[in-house]
Amino acid sequence: FPTMILLLLACTSVSLSDNTRLNLDPFSGAVSLASPYVVGAQFDLLLDGPAAELRDYELVSRDAGVLSIGRGELSNDDDDDDDALMSFPTTAVGVGSTEVVVLGPTGEEVLQGTAEVAAPDSFELRAATDLELQENPEPVATPVVYVGGQSAFRVDFFFGDTPLAGAGGLGVESNNATVATPDDSTFPDDADWLVVEPSRAGDFSIALQSGGTAVGEVALTAVKADSVARVDVLRETENGAEEGDRIGVIAWAENEAGDRVYGVP
Repeated sequence: FPTMILLLLACTSVSLSDNTRLNLDPFSGAVSLASPYVVGAQFDLLLDGPAAELRDYELVSRDAGVLSIGRGELSNDDDDDDDALMSFPTTAVGVGSTEVVVLGPTGEEVLQGTAEVAAPDSFELRAATDLELQENPEPVATPVVYVGGQSAFRVDFFFGDTPLAGAGGLGVESNNATVATPDDSTFPDDADWLVVEPSRAGDFSIALQSGGTAVGEVALTAVKADSVARVDVLRETENGAEEGDRIGVIAWAENEAGDRVYGVP
């Protein structure tokens, strides 16, 4: 995908960004988009600026078949002099490219950027428990999961070597295990999550898709208690802790081959 094209069309104190996980510095410039987005993703495009200005601004997509932008909602607008955010619910509808345009009070084009939407051709899984220990753990190629337990994995989508931003379009299908894509507050909603609860031991697979586009299959192995060879207890550091603070502890189970066994209750 080409680098995002940015055009500053008028002098403005308003900036445009999104709230996807891959947008690490959303208000670093006039336009900061984490494009390309994964097809099917649902996220917010954000306008940041003085509340008095934002009330009269609009955000449009030149191609609603690529990126569909809903009605904006203003927050933190108690004082016209204060900065506020206007959030626009956005869906990455279809593969392609579109111009995202900020319109001022009289319909003039204030900011413009190019957003790409891509269908993923690969994915990586990262275990929720590994993410508690490391910011960016190694992906898990073939997870070993515990029968009767619950294992959760973050699904990261890619187009070639490019990570795709956004979440909410994940679809799953499996005949061998209970699989869910959580819709509650258990996991952060800026990523896609796969929750697996196998009912019997053995090898099985889960088909993944995003926005209705098939991406590939996850191969897993479900095991029972007799496959767990050891359990290590990993504790959060006490550096900086004070009396009465809670220290987190994770039980890290492995089989004889040294593979991590996820979801041991």
